[in-house]
Amino acid sequence: FLFFMMEAVGVCYPNRAYVRILFLCVPFSIRGDIIKMIFHVSNDVNLDSIIAKIIDEYNDFFRVKITDNMIFIHILDKNSFYRLNNGLSNFAVGLTDNNNVYICSYESIANEYNEKEYIKLLKHEIAHAFLNCYTDLNHFIPKWLCEGLSVYLSNQVENCNISINMFKLFEKNPDIRLYYDGAGIFIKYLIEQYSKDNFLQFLDLLSKIKSQNETNKCCIKIYGKSLRDILKELLKSNEVIINGKNNLINSFKSEVYKRVNECKELLEEFFEYDFSNNKVLIEGYLEELSANNNYSEMQSSLYLFNPRKSYYKLDNYFKYVTTFATKNLIIQYFKNNNLVDSWVVHGIVTYLTGGLTGMDYNEKILNLLDNSASVTIKKIGGGFLIKYIIENYPKRKLLEFFRSLKDVKTKYDIDVKFNEIYKNNLSEVLNDMLKKK
Repeated sequence: FLFFMMEAVGVCYPNRAYVRILFLCVPFSIRGDIIKMIFHVSNDVNLDSIIAKIIDEYNDFFRVKITDNMIFIHILDKNSFYRLNNGLSNFAVGLTDNNNVYICSYESIANEYNEKEYIKLLKHEIAHAFLNCYTDLNHFIPKWLCEGLSVYLSNQVENCNISINMFKLFEKNPDIRLYYDGAGIFIKYLIEQYSKDNFLQFLDLLSKIKSQNETNKCCIKIYGKSLRDILKELLKSNEVIINGKNNLINSFKSEVYKRVNECKELLEEFFEYDFSNNKVLIEGYLEELSANNNYSEMQSSLYLFNPRKSYYKLDNYFKYVTTFATKNLIIQYFKNNNLVDSWVVHGIVTYLTGGLTGMDYNEKILNLLDNSASVTIKKIGGGFLIKYIIENYPKRKLLEFFRSLKDVKTKYDIDVKFNEIYKNNLSEVLNDMLKKK
């Protein structure tokens, strides 16, 4: 009878027999103690008790007993989840559709998520379903609020970072990360600075809106100020934190200088050339690094909170610094912008910064000399070509070749100069590489 009713309302279909585990929260009230277990759950993560606690926690937060609604939690293996997701994302492991929560089983993603992270994932998706029920499935609730509240309630907000780019949170089509990091921090600020009572009243108004454009009007009615005004407050309140982090900022800059100077010393040895007169140039690199949108956002967050997400990891940033400085010092050596996008510059950078580690090449390397060669081919193929030349020809010829490139006018001239010095065509050298491989 249950299956018949679910099929009748479009919640369950016969061809979804791969849905292995189903939790039913009966429509009278969503409480953990009346969750009916249909099938046994994972032995590794005691999901029945965990979900019961989550249900109780969210019932307490929303201060209501949601009636006339059901929440279904479907636990699937990873492959089944991707089929359900129609392959839209290989990274997603959970999704919520109205009052249905679909999530990969712990066993199928245990190599990606530890138990604590998996519980946060569960809480995130169940929070979506609760919000949908609380707002009567109103699809005009803005995405930033949906994701931000789930990030806050699931405690994922502790991994979030404030950045100046949060100003773009309420713009059309902002960076997708802002819907999670930025919105999570904003929701936390709303609830903790203006009380949960006000936030629930805000949700009550939002449940009746007919357009997302009404969101700001609801905010003004409850809080007496606009969303942007509250966001400005949030960012302004953290200026004290920014000003109090001078030591961290200075150490950060010191590390950048250190990495740039290491690149300088490496290139001096490689090119047998003195880069000591390029201090002003290095200062310019630092300014350009700071002006880079992606990395200025990263810097802002590094100054403030723990950079735990891989995108914000310091080592990733400093790897970028190393690559950036190496490339720009090489361009300065050649004093020739015609070479900026050539395999020569890309190849030297890849070779010197360890970019060939774990890499290999095949016959596609023959495309290296084509005008349409991809950046990847130029980086990896160019790196292997530089490595092959260094290992099979005298270094003095390589340095002579590099010096001759300062006068080239087109990328075609690179081949001409190579032929003059090595008495061999680059295409023949590439073929020799493949034959020896």
